[in-house]
Amino acid sequence: MAEEALRAGALSCVLIEITRSPACARGRRLQLAAKAGGTTGLRLIPVGMDSDAAETRWRWRPVFDYEREDSTLMRWKITKNK
Repeated sequence: MAEEALRAGALSCVLIEITRSPACARGRRLQLAAKAGGTTGLRLIPVGMDSDAAETRWRWRPVFDYEREDSTLMRWKITKNK
């Protein structure tokens, strides 16, 4: 389903959360579908579960702002960039 959503180009971003280690071929198909549809695809991969097909890899953590009632600030750090 994610592959079709990426390829269609109807969405600006497709968020995919995985629960098991992705096969390299599956990751490559998602990359090609995103390129064909001009869509950004983001896969949430748990720490310790790698994916060779990633163009970039990021780590993030929340930043709490106690002065705001609903703080959704995040600190992002790039750890891989092809």
